Amino acid sequence: MDVTLRTPHDLFNSPIRFVVPPYQRRYVWSQEAQWEPLWADVLNLAEQIAPSRGRPRKNAKPIAPHFLGSIVVQPDAESTDRLPVFAIVDGQQRLFTLQLLLDAAQQECINRAPDIAERFQALVLNGPEHRSLNADHDFKVWPSDLDD
Repeated sequence: MDVTLRTPHDLFNSPIRFVVPPYQRRYVWSQEAQWEPLWADVLNLAEQIAPSRGRPRKNAKPIAPHFLGSIVVQPDAESTDRLPVFAIVDGQQRLFTLQLLLDAAQQECINRAPDIAERFQALVLNGPEHRSLNADHDFKVWPSDLDD
């Protein structure tokens, strides 16, 4: 068992595929109860670190790390993919939410900062050299068949 503290960058920066097994519950984050508070935290963080009128903010306080919770994955021994595949045993809501946030950030950056958008894309999609013939294998996190 590997128990290591990892950042989202650590989780998604290399070619990988996390798959939500069919026995896991559906993705159930609600807008009011979970998304709105999370988005408020993301906006607050962005405002703390964003440049102000083209200059870095002076006297900015250091940003404390945020603990999302644990994620438990198991290697898929039956996979024949070109990249490592892991079944998500616990933490699928967190992984899926992280992927949605990273994808939303990438979409926001496409017109404003294309170079940053490319870095976000690398955290959401596997590179073409690691993709299989099945298009859903492009994504680093794939929901269960129960999710639409």
